[in-house]
Amino acid sequence: MVKNSVQAQPESKQLESSEEKSFAIARQSLPLMKQPEPTLREVLRYCMVKVGLRAANFPEGAEKTLLLNHIYENYGNHTPEEIRLAFDLALSAKLGLDTSDIKCYESFSCLYFSTIMNAYRVWAAQVDRQKEKEIKPEPKVYTAEEIEQIEKEYQEFLKTPLAKKLGKNV
Repeated sequence: MVKNSVQAQPESKQLESSEEKSFAIARQSLPLMKQPEPTLREVLRYCMVKVGLRAANFPEGAEKTLLLNHIYENYGNHTPEEIRLAFDLALSAKLGLDTSDIKCYESFSCLYFSTIMNAYRVWAAQVDRQKEKEIKPEPKVYTAEEIEQIEKEYQEFLKTPLAKKLGKNV
């Protein structure tokens, strides 16, 4: 029997960063719009404390209602974990935002929240594109010699009892 001369190519798999791992985990839970409102309030409290907003300046009343509605309408398909991750990445300067965009200046507004989340969406899209590139293997292009070898092995196989047993299905 002739040995196959085509060597298997080792897979090159890049290691995920901790942010990419967190991102994959964050996307697994239910989106905000499918969770009770206290879940969003808890996430917002986390983000507000994380950015240094004092409790006395937390949005209240109509301002809070507008903020919650804005988030549900525009970011309701994101999970609570994604929002936490977005703010963590922003504070770690990993979303490409200017330092002045990260400071909340004692006002956690719809604009402020959107600035962070829109930068997160850009980052997430880049991670997704990178994952797609890693998943799709390059097609193997055979040389003329390799094709000849494959054809030769195939013709030898056709002479075997198994090939005769399979008949025209080979």
